[in-house]
Amino acid sequence: TTGFITGQSVTVVADVPVASESTYTVPTTSKVAGTDWDVTVALHDVYGNEYIPLTPVAAVYTMGSVSRTETLTQTTALNEYAADAPTSVSTAAGVWAVSVTVDGEISFLTGKSVTVVAADPYDMESSLTLPFMQDIAAGTPIPISATIRDEYSNPITSDLTVSVAFSATGVSTVTIPLVFSTTTYGYSATTTAAIHETIGLWSATLNFPGNSGFLGGGPAFTVVPATPYGPTSTMTVPTAAVEAGTAFDVTLTLQDQYGNQVTEEKAVAVTYTAASTPVTLTAVYNASTYVYTVTSTDAVHNTAGTYTVVSEVAGDSAFLSDSVTVNAAATDAEVTTVTTDSTRTRRRRTTTFSVTTTDSYGNSTTDSSVASSGKATRTIAIRVAGDGWSVSSPAALNESGDRYTADVYLTGSGTAIVYLSIDGVETEKMTIEVAASYLFLIVIACVVAVVFGVFCYFLWPVVRRMLERDKKTDTVEMLHEPMVVEAVPMPVVVSSTVVEGTIYAPYAAVAPVKEGGALPGLLAMPVLPQQMAEDK
Repeated sequence: TTGFITGQSVTVVADVPVASESTYTVPTTSKVAGTDWDVTVALHDVYGNEYIPLTPVAAVYTMGSVSRTETLTQTTALNEYAADAPTSVSTAAGVWAVSVTVDGEISFLTGKSVTVVAADPYDMESSLTLPFMQDIAAGTPIPISATIRDEYSNPITSDLTVSVAFSATGVSTVTIPLVFSTTTYGYSATTTAAIHETIGLWSATLNFPGNSGFLGGGPAFTVVPATPYGPTSTMTVPTAAVEAGTAFDVTLTLQDQYGNQVTEEKAVAVTYTAASTPVTLTAVYNASTYVYTVTSTDAVHNTAGTYTVVSEVAGDSAFLSDSVTVNAAATDAEVTTVTTDSTRTRRRRTTTFSVTTTDSYGNSTTDSSVASSGKATRTIAIRVAGDGWSVSSPAALNESGDRYTADVYLTGSGTAIVYLSIDGVETEKMTIEVAASYLFLIVIACVVAVVFGVFCYFLWPVVRRMLERDKKTDTVEMLHEPMVVEAVPMPVVVSSTVVEGTIYAPYAAVAPVKEGGALPGLLAMPVLPQQMAEDK
């Protein structure tokens, strides 16, 4: 009979939870980083009974090598356990594998995952990489890189079509699109020539649709001139010929190969080379105009010729080259030389004089092509002036073109002065001795011969007779006592030379009383040969 005995009951409790009957839930859609989401676990035994007793339950979140464990709390349903994912999980973009541990049994429930995606781009966590606040030599490509992240520093994994706009003073804005990498989720590019070949302080701004001016906007880097480059630089020399004695300037403005003016001072020198030894001068730099100036010295502008002008810049010995011509100045009569090849000039003979015209600096002005315009010598003449006579002759350029020659017929003799006349201005140049002509000497010789002949014809007999007479010398012994010599027709001997048969005894003569003494002066008296004591 039903209900025969009543009042007794039996309680049946759930067995231990088993995974096959237990369940857990996680979000099935992607969660934006920073959004809360939870994990819920319902435990059942093998018969499907809800497991009520409190049991340690935890959720394990794993992404790559990162693992997080969070303890779940029993809900009011008693057999359910739940908890929000920890912040370190909910804010980290990626796919999180979620498993459940029950009463120490690891991976009691597995197989589910939650995808966390990055939140909106956040400038404070994003980056733009450039050589900020650096000087970049013109011509050097500049790498650009960027990474867009959310506020939790998660990279934005979708391509946002990012670009960077570059601007500089006086230059149009240049926009460089960046290339997105699906591996690193970064953006990269390289500047174009419009940027890295143009000097200036460049600013950079990162943009993408809906976010203009997302990053940057301030100074980024400075493009400075590269090394000086000859083909784009300029060297200025006088285009017209320079007159000797006039200083001239050579100027240089330096640019790099991209046409940027080089404003930093460099070592600049200029070498002038003509036929003489090269002359090197250092340039002076003007920091305001960025111009280098070299002013010629006497060693250059005082010597006529065509100079090769070569500039040396920062060690480049053949940076730029040009040429400049220095012409001779006006002829200077004072330094112009006059010479003659004649070893002895003579009257009534033609003497050739050579004139080498030069300016005040010793440059030849003979050839008008090397003289300054309008200052070539026009008229040259030689004048020779002596005592009472003067002759002149114009000079003409010789065949070789290196000097002027003048043939002067000398009409006088003696000391003469040679004058040089240049364009009517006369200057004394030299003194010469003009000998008599050969004809004059012949005439003189003839006159002398005639005179000598006449002399010989008329006087020779007398001379001959005189020559034929013997020169007699009779001596007497020294008289020690005075004596009187009388002019009587008888032999007379005295201590004196008897010349041409004549004895000098006009009256009584007193012989010298001293040996070797001279007889007193006597008048000449003829002595006949028969009156001589001895004919020596």
